[in-house]
Amino acid sequence: MDSTVPRSTRPVAVTVASEQEPVKCDGEFAEHAGGFTLVFNMGAEKFTVAHTEACTDVSASGGVMSYKISLSDKPSTVLLGTPFGEMRFAVKTLERTIERADGVLRVALKYVLSSAAAGDIERAVDVTARFLQ
Repeated sequence: MDSTVPRSTRPVAVTVASEQEPVKCDGEFAEHAGGFTLVFNMGAEKFTVAHTEACTDVSASGGVMSYKISLSDKPSTVLLGTPFGEMRFAVKTLERTIERADGVLRVALKYVLSSAAAGDIERAVDVTARFLQ
């Protein structure tokens, strides 16, 4: 049996906060052995947060940009697809906190994207999912 296959999904109300105004949307949460997957849409973009103890992957598709950022103790790279072409960044994780209590899941991520052309870009994203069932 594949341990990454979700056991079942639960509806959640998602709030995403970053440098922009908080955005509220609907999503789905699924637990699997060793972690969870949270999927939600903001407009045309589909976001997926796939978490295990070793790594948290954040991916986006369907909108203006597409990417998959892997956040862990090890440095990584991300290829960011835009309408103007692709850009490659080095990724350094600064924070990767997961909290779950009282029917709420909070994913706090902070990281630095670096490239010779763009320099260092620090990002912080806080995703809160409230379980509806």
